[in-house]
Amino acid sequence: MKIMRGIGLTPIVTFIWIIFISTCVGFEVGKSVVFRHDVDMFMDEEILFLGAANIEVSRVSQDTLVLLPAALDSQQEDETIPTPMAAARGEALPLIIKSIGGRINLLHHPSDNTADLNYKKALISLIMPTRSKQPLSYHMQADVLGLCEVRYENRGNQTVSWRDLTRCSHFTSEKVLGMHNLPLLHLDLSLLGSESQCTYQWQGADSDNLQQVLCIENISVGRRFTSEEKILNLTVISSVLLTSIEEMNPLAPAYVRKAIETTEFTYEAISKSEGIEMSEEEISEQLHVVCKSPSGMRPDPELIKNIAILAHSFSRARTLPAFTHQCPSEHRKNIAIMAALSGGARHLHFFYKQIQEIMQTRDVSEDWLNDEYRIIVALRRIVTPNSAFSTDFFMRDDNQRIYEELVDLLLSRQPVSVAGLASLLDGLSEVAPDLFTKMLQKAEPYISPIKACEQANPVEAVKILRSVVGLTKRPPRYVASLQPCFTLDVVGVSVASMDTLATVDCNGPNVVELLRLGLESPSDPEIRIAAYKGMLHCIPERPQLLETIGYTLDKQSDDFSVQVSSYIWSHVQTILESDVPSLLILRELFSGSSRITEASDPVWYDPRQHSRHLSYTWHLDSQTGMTLSCDLVWGRYSPAPSALYTKLLLHHDGKTHELFQIMIRITGSKNIIMNLPGIKGFMSASKSAVSQIWKTVTKLAEETFRTKRDITQPEIIDFMQTVMSRTPSGYETLGQESSAELSVRILGHHALHLHTTNLHKKFPDTIKETFEKLLSSSIDLSVWSFLPILDNSLTVSSLSGAPVVISMSAVTASQFNLKHSTDEDAGTLGIVFSGGVNIMTQVEMGLRKKKRKSKEPSEESQLSSDYIWSLDIPFNIDYEYRAKLH
Repeated sequence: MKIMRGIGLTPIVTFIWIIFISTCVGFEVGKSVVFRHDVDMFMDEEILFLGAANIEVSRVSQDTLVLLPAALDSQQEDETIPTPMAAARGEALPLIIKSIGGRINLLHHPSDNTADLNYKKALISLIMPTRSKQPLSYHMQADVLGLCEVRYENRGNQTVSWRDLTRCSHFTSEKVLGMHNLPLLHLDLSLLGSESQCTYQWQGADSDNLQQVLCIENISVGRRFTSEEKILNLTVISSVLLTSIEEMNPLAPAYVRKAIETTEFTYEAISKSEGIEMSEEEISEQLHVVCKSPSGMRPDPELIKNIAILAHSFSRARTLPAFTHQCPSEHRKNIAIMAALSGGARHLHFFYKQIQEIMQTRDVSEDWLNDEYRIIVALRRIVTPNSAFSTDFFMRDDNQRIYEELVDLLLSRQPVSVAGLASLLDGLSEVAPDLFTKMLQKAEPYISPIKACEQANPVEAVKILRSVVGLTKRPPRYVASLQPCFTLDVVGVSVASMDTLATVDCNGPNVVELLRLGLESPSDPEIRIAAYKGMLHCIPERPQLLETIGYTLDKQSDDFSVQVSSYIWSHVQTILESDVPSLLILRELFSGSSRITEASDPVWYDPRQHSRHLSYTWHLDSQTGMTLSCDLVWGRYSPAPSALYTKLLLHHDGKTHELFQIMIRITGSKNIIMNLPGIKGFMSASKSAVSQIWKTVTKLAEETFRTKRDITQPEIIDFMQTVMSRTPSGYETLGQESSAELSVRILGHHALHLHTTNLHKKFPDTIKETFEKLLSSSIDLSVWSFLPILDNSLTVSSLSGAPVVISMSAVTASQFNLKHSTDEDAGTLGIVFSGGVNIMTQVEMGLRKKKRKSKEPSEESQLSSDYIWSLDIPFNIDYEYRAKLH
């Protein structure tokens, strides 16, 4: 048999599965063979799981097999009573293996669940090996573990196979619940070594009838670079024994007719709907426990644990009970946010009712901004579809009414949370397009910067533009509404206008036209670079934009800019050299443009004072990598970089996740520095000190300085003046203004935006005013936050059909307390930061609960641990002061 390498998945699957049909069940049509399947799972030689089932394989026709696993009959039960691997006979559902036009399809009953389907797929892989007459052969084989390289050795009436499980494409899968979709367990855990060896016994050297199978799988799981004693070593022994050959099951033809849905060969992760397990009674009791905790107390281990248990339950509950408990407002707010973050749209009604009551409470609603990031993520989560319910959920009138009332609630708050509104609308655009259109019209005045720009309020305009980043669909006249913002002639506003288009649907009216105009115009380099970054996501749909980029890189073009071309050239080189999945399409398009690939570095001589893109990617394993990128942007007449963009990306299994993005813009840095308290005196003293040092150094090292020619102090001054003369003389008047802007996005969501102008004038006064206000006022501030940062499960599939599931969930808690008391000439300032984390881990093996001989259920075959950590950092100051009257 030939070795199959470098072939697409479809030909491989077809080839291997045709062999399966023709060899491993080589009995005639109208017969059924029955096997007994036993599974033993060990950890360090201690048995943790026993499972068993009967397997019936019926040949209905030459190209159709019916696989029907069922629990053992009562008379077959052993003394230890293994866990049933399948449903009881009469309740079990079959899997149909059918050859159609040379392709093999798997068909199943609509009511079959994912866990049982995975077991049946594993059985196919187990009892239908490749039957080769050659002494040694290799195959790229597709089965429940995905695409694997398998080595087969023929030993007469035995065939032995080996495979490295870690190199199989679907050996592991990770399910993520909660507020994000990051494969965090995959980052923390690694399959340090896993292999499988199976021995197949045939009824004869030339027979295709399988008699017995024995498979041993060794799986080692642990953290990367961990010590040997901390590695989880698992052994799975799976045996299959032929027990009888009978007349075909008379129900087999009916099974074939009722199997109307198809499935893939590979292992599938259990959906959220099939994993839901918490009842309303359990959650109601947990709510009562949390609400009994006193409000304002530090997040002690007991409270953190109770919140963690509640978050874990929220993510697994289909519905939540009515909230009838007397609960402090602070706890109610945390519970509402936790329900949305952990349970998503399933808990829409619960979340809305709690937020509605919270907004009616004056002291809590004023404190809303302290939780703005959590609110933004929660609003996005309640419009995120998943497999726990049908997409019709978002079309139901009662749910659409709640979404509409939630939008009204957000608009009624002052100031309006533009970022939260944009987050909710972006989700609605995907799941309820008609409702989104209606809500977008209502929200348009609040998400458009036109009013702020017309009132010449650049700070408010930039805040709105930064807050709506991520809203992919904008009102039809959104681009037209940006005209007043460009007429302001404020670089920061124009840059924010271009940045906000970086995620907008390229098919929106005038989106691409504005970005092209921004890149081609002879405007400030910052604006042009922002336009280039904004158009990148449009290039796959509008490849003609490559000509615009090529024109910008052309040194002969009328509007050539060294700063702009330096940045674009460096960014293009990153794309051309990258293997990041999200950049592969751009790499292919850029590679096909000779005008872009043949462009040379415009600042090859010294890129240090020019705009540049820097990027570094490191690979954690074959599926996972991370990229840290940095954009350093110089504006027109800048003595220093005007903006810094930093982004960290995670790549896993072909998908890219944005972990965080930080943008810092500073203008008028010279004015800010020169207006710092005491800086002028420091500069004056430094000037005298430098002069004295120069004289001393010159005297001590006179011969060293005079080599080929004398270097004197006037020559140094002339050189510095020459360097400074590169800045146009008009810069001194242009640079009278100063501003600072900070924008932060975490996990793709808006987290923080700060922006101020005339910083060089405000800074000294702000320090003084803040200090005076602190001395004269009493403060008692407490800020709470709970965040479910992790709820992931990593499933290691096996040929036995009994997976190993490693689960981990974590909740963080933090509290910031600030207290200040004062009298006539003394005061006390106290700051306490309290934080903690609760981590729950669990390792489950097998499918269901195992039973003892007494038929009493025992605990599940699992290992679990609970880790709680908390910390207080206090800081106290007692002081006296004397006021100076003027």
